[in-house]
Amino acid sequence: MAGQPNAQADNQGEFRDELGSMQEAFPALAEGLSGYLSALDGLPGIDRKTHELIRLACTVILRHGPAVRRHAMLAAEFGATWQEVLGTMVLTQPSFGLVPAREMLPFAQEGFEEGRQAISEE
Repeated sequence: MAGQPNAQADNQGEFRDELGSMQEAFPALAEGLSGYLSALDGLPGIDRKTHELIRLACTVILRHGPAVRRHAMLAAEFGATWQEVLGTMVLTQPSFGLVPAREMLPFAQEGFEEGRQAISEE
């Protein structure tokens, strides 16, 4: 397993980018969401790389490009190979078809490269 990723690697970022106005309008709700997401990162019984690959699969299915990029980046930072990232995406195809994985591939490639870059800069 790779070392701890850089400071940008908290999973709260993807939601803050999209829901910044929620934080202004509903600060208590935003704080609760932040705590919930932080708790997800520490689930027992699953290593962080696998955690990120599962979340990657979920975001591919949802066709949420920014989240695919983020979870591919985090998976790379926690030691995933490109083959593991690609394999995770391919596993969505039998149930959800070829299109989500194909559409999300550029986001995953970009995120994976960002994650590998962050590791090489440490």
